[in-house]
Amino acid sequence: MNEIHNFKIPISGTDYEPERMELTMSQAHTIARGRARQHKDREVRLYCFNTMCHRWELCTEYKYNHETRQVDRTDCWRPLKPGEQIR
Repeated sequence: MNEIHNFKIPISGTDYEPERMELTMSQAHTIARGRARQHKDREVRLYCFNTMCHRWELCTEYKYNHETRQVDRTDCWRPLKPGEQIR
């Protein structure tokens, strides 16, 4: 399960242009969780490039929960909608 994939991990509401990174799934989730914890008022999305379909897909959304002081995770696994941008 240590297969390498291409990911982009942007932070919502910022001008941060996400770079394409080659990571394992575990590494990508660790980075996304860390960014959500660091940018507490922003949503962090994890995108993965599907090599079978040759398209980017939204994998997971992370958001810091101020009440529990934990990072909430929502799994999505869907292709981008027409006109949807990686943000």
